[in-house]
Amino acid sequence: MNLMFSMTFPAYHPRTGQQTGFVEKILAGTKIHTVRKGYNLWKRFDGKRVALNVWEGKPYRSKVVPFATAVLSVDKIAGYDFIVGRPGIHFTRDILGTPFSWEEFSYDDGLTLEDFLSWFKNDKYSLVGCACIWFDDVKPMGHYDH
Repeated sequence: MNLMFSMTFPAYHPRTGQQTGFVEKILAGTKIHTVRKGYNLWKRFDGKRVALNVWEGKPYRSKVVPFATAVLSVDKIAGYDFIVGRPGIHFTRDILGTPFSWEEFSYDDGLTLEDFLSWFKNDKYSLVGCACIWFDDVKPMGHYDH
């Protein structure tokens, strides 16, 4: 299984075309998870090592470049609400046994809170029922050069 990352922000995002820095953040250990549709698909890879890849250019239309492998831990995002103008997320199990911080969750996903909310405010994405995929034991693959 390959887990793909985009090098640039999507067309609907206010920062469209700018670099995401996801590869560097994953390798540095500051992007420790990603949110993806299809919890049932991703749950099959809980505890398994998979390849982490980046699209060299436009997703699905450019070369795939592997940059690391990681063991995945998969949680289901069970609920998503807005309380006093701030979103809240509920998982099927508690996040590392600590209180939830939306700002910290965004940062751990490699984005500012503003960038994260802009990524998921698009009608194409809803966090409910998505998978939160945590990266454990990240191992770089050779020399990544973008």
